[in-house]
Amino acid sequence: MTFSRTYGIRDWVVPALTALCTREDPLEEDEIGQMQAGDIALVTDIREQLAAEPGRHLVGALIRDWMDGITKA
Repeated sequence: MTFSRTYGIRDWVVPALTALCTREDPLEEDEIGQMQAGDIALVTDIREQLAAEPGRHLVGALIRDWMDGITKA
């Protein structure tokens, strides 16, 4: 996640956020410290959605929609 933001490699953002959203372990303090506030909010929101709807497989689409929204702003 940090590398994708530092070097502006958008193709790495979706896989990195997807991994953080779908893993069982919570975010660790050092990870949170390296993330942007919007990324933390997104990961938290998607993790909550997945907890409410465990069969949901649209994580990548949710992240791409979010990224499209911030690049247009």
